[in-house]
Amino acid sequence: MGFVGKFIKPRINLWLDKKINERNMFIASQDIKVMNHVKPALTPPSRAKELMMPADKVILQYRDKLDEFEARGWRIDLAALREARERGDVIFAIPSPARRQTNAWVLDEVPRVQAKEPTRTATLHAAGGN
Repeated sequence: MGFVGKFIKPRINLWLDKKINERNMFIASQDIKVMNHVKPALTPPSRAKELMMPADKVILQYRDKLDEFEARGWRIDLAALREARERGDVIFAIPSPARRQTNAWVLDEVPRVQAKEPTRTATLHAAGGN
């Protein structure tokens, strides 16, 4: 490695990292100012109530993955979990493939929501995806 690779390049990388991080924080601070006043604070339960653009495709892909997990019955039932916590008499374990191989588990599985069908096709189409 020469002088540039050994001494100059690391300093340039640190400087660029600093500038990029400053810019990212500036943009994030603008988003935070707006999002702190958006009502409702949560995403609508139906995606038909949102205006999604092609640039939002990654958001829809993430939600599609969550739908896929829910279709497999992997969504945790938060209401049942809260209720059990309030009673204070139970601890749960996250389900795993090993649970199917043996019944020697002391802890019960965390309560899960009943599986339902994913909505993948409609959401990607809404954002101009395929």
